[in-house]
Amino acid sequence: MARVLILTGDAAEELDSMYPIFRLREGGHEAVVAAPTTRAVKLVVHDFEPD
Repeated sequence: MARVLILTGDAAEELDSMYPIFRLREGGHEAVVAAPTTRAVKLVVHDFEPD
């Protein structure tokens, strides 16, 4: 299958970064993640309800 490069970085939306990775892997593709740093990337979640 295809080899797909996914670019991400700090403060990227977690759902927008992780969902494509899982879906590509489920489809049998190789998802390769790249970031501008060698340390762990800090993703964020902005989708929350008030209160």
